Amino acid sequence: MNPSPGAPKTLKPQDFPLYLPSALNHLDCNHRLMKHEWKLWQAQAHDALNELCSHLRLCSHIYKFKDKNLRGQAASTHAQNLIARVEAKKDAAVAKYRCARQAIESLSCRLDEVGWEATLRPLRHKDIWPMGDFTGDHTQGTGTISWIWLTTNVDTSSSENESVQDCVQIEWCKARARAARWSEEVELLAEEMR
Repeated sequence: MNPSPGAPKTLKPQDFPLYLPSALNHLDCNHRLMKHEWKLWQAQAHDALNELCSHLRLCSHIYKFKDKNLRGQAASTHAQNLIARVEAKKDAAVAKYRCARQAIESLSCRLDEVGWEATLRPLRHKDIWPMGDFTGDHTQGTGTISWIWLTTNVDTSSSENESVQDCVQIEWCKARARAARWSEEVELLAEEMR
């Protein structure tokens, strides 16, 4: 049932704006509250960088797998759909990082925080590429690594192959869980139709 055009629109709780200290630049806020928000935004920025790196690794692996192993229109279409989903997640991680960095930048002046710019740099389009991906004039041995891979909180402890395997395993687990839920839904519908 649709509400009448003149009726007031009801907001859902998740749609209410949150007025955090980072959004209130010119108002004085509790220092402890600003410090808590600072820590949360720091964690979110580092999480977003880790997600971004994970999606870049996964996307690179899918492209290589597709080029090496897949033939035919159906297989290529499935791979392209998977790549599109990973690219969407990558874009969401970029937006998440940029939002967190903007809030950190807003809070840093009021908290007199310095030095954070060295690890949480502005994320430009040219910074977003896989670790071993060299384009243009750069070849192996002459290319540079994007700063996102050199950040101390980004997980680079394992080898590139292990990281790719971890990403692939995570995506496989998610796909298997979706398939299990779908199978269960089919069984429930079949039971309901009896």
